[in-house]
Amino acid sequence: MGRDKATLRINASYLIEYPLQVLSRHFETLMVVTNTRLSQKLQRILPSSVKMYEDIFPNHGALGGIYTALYYSMTPYIFVTACDMPFLQDAFVSYMSKKIGHHDIIIPMGAKGYETLHAIYHKSLLPIIQKQLMENNNKIKEIFPYSKILTIPSKIIGKYAEEDRIFKNINTITELNESFS
Repeated sequence: MGRDKATLRINASYLIEYPLQVLSRHFETLMVVTNTRLSQKLQRILPSSVKMYEDIFPNHGALGGIYTALYYSMTPYIFVTACDMPFLQDAFVSYMSKKIGHHDIIIPMGAKGYETLHAIYHKSLLPIIQKQLMENNNKIKEIFPYSKILTIPSKIIGKYAEEDRIFKNINTITELNESFS
């Protein structure tokens, strides 16, 4: 896209505010993990109630962000989503949250596969993720063999939302315009 998606303006809001609005109705603490370059810009945009952390392992993508969030989290579980996923559904977030229990990962599996950036992760994953990052392996799915996973299938997802919409992330200006027109 050529620019920071989190700070794209949509009407009177920034793209990052859409998922935060939904998550704020379900979780007491909201956290954003970002890189150093974007950190200052986000501090000006986000309310002070949103905790912000810079990547502990910079340049390791989403897995590095998940590690940072788990590391700083005061709770055993975190709900992870991307800043460019504006169509989270309250009912589905609630459903997933009620599944917290004896799993390391609670994750939807849609028609396109696992939705790694619309999932719940447990702190028990910290050493597994750290090992992956130290080996320069940044693929989230690579931690699955070492994890207790609860998969939420398409038939359940469909009761709460359209998969194409709920898991949509915005990658181009055209997608942004089409999604909010």
